[in-house]
Amino acid sequence: MAITRIGPYTVHETIGTGGQAVVYRATRDDQEQPIALKVLHPGLASDEASIDAFKREAINAQAVKHPNVARILDFDTADNQFYLAIEYLPGSLYERIESGGQLPVEDATRIAVEVASALQAAHNTGIVHRDIKPHNILLAENGSAKVTDFGIASAAYMTTMDRTGAALGTPAYMSPEHWMGKTDARSDIYSLGIVLYQMLTGELPFESDNPMGWAQLHKEQPAPDVRGLVPGIPNHVAQIVEHCLAKHPDERFQSATAVVEAFNSKVINAPEITGKTIQLPAIADRTTRIRRTNWYKRPITWLGAVASVLGVLVALFALGVLDFSQTAPEPILSTSAEPPTATPTPVPTPVPTPTQVVFFGS
Repeated sequence: MAITRIGPYTVHETIGTGGQAVVYRATRDDQEQPIALKVLHPGLASDEASIDAFKREAINAQAVKHPNVARILDFDTADNQFYLAIEYLPGSLYERIESGGQLPVEDATRIAVEVASALQAAHNTGIVHRDIKPHNILLAENGSAKVTDFGIASAAYMTTMDRTGAALGTPAYMSPEHWMGKTDARSDIYSLGIVLYQMLTGELPFESDNPMGWAQLHKEQPAPDVRGLVPGIPNHVAQIVEHCLAKHPDERFQSATAVVEAFNSKVINAPEITGKTIQLPAIADRTTRIRRTNWYKRPITWLGAVASVLGVLVALFALGVLDFSQTAPEPILSTSAEPPTATPTPVPTPVPTPTQVVFFGS
């Protein structure tokens, strides 16, 4: 049954859907201006992690005051439905790239400056977005960009792992250190570099069909020079892309403000790129559950708890604690009044195994 009302809002149409929420165009009873109403899926209404992320999005977005950040207008529950009211913006950068391919250099650089300015405002409050991508950059009617979806944003000092030990983010846009569960403001700059590359060329710098491949590409593979794909891109713009996408965070722009200044002055004030890389931990080769439609552009969650249980069972089986090949021994019958003395079974010493990460598409 289609939803027509949520709390004080009348729902007019669905404008977007994702793994955790549906977004509607709606109006408040006492206002005529449309708003975007983001509603948590009913099936997640009792899921503590999903509710926490929903609340965090509202709190973080309200904490960042900037004209290039989408405003949160309301956050509440009605009939056991959690909802966010967000200022209505008619389009997204993702839709523009999908429909028209590469953007003119002037538009791409303007949007990059606006997003970098919004990121600096977030970083100034101690918030790292962690999921900068075209889907999360909305476009107003005049074409200006506004950053949205702070659902997996975190304080700069926090890990990027969820409570199961899984990293959160979107594989195509995650920095090398993000795959290790560590991010800071420079990780957002890397993601902005991917977005800038995509705006200038109409395609991603890296392509893979599984998370392990994405991790290795982000860690080791240099992005192709945008000038080789689109002749005529100014040298300073190509250099900005290169410095945003440096593998080691120490070699990127050290702040979003530095990115804005590089665009404005056409002077690159960033550390020299020497090719240093982040040392990533070994990634287990495991079957990956992948959505078939643009799965790599969506946030991923990893079911570490399930993997841990399976790992313990395998280890116990290898140690002989679990042996399904043997039949149960015959019971010992005794005529003595004293029960037979049980021989204690030695408890095996646990054998440490290397940490393994299992990736699942959301």
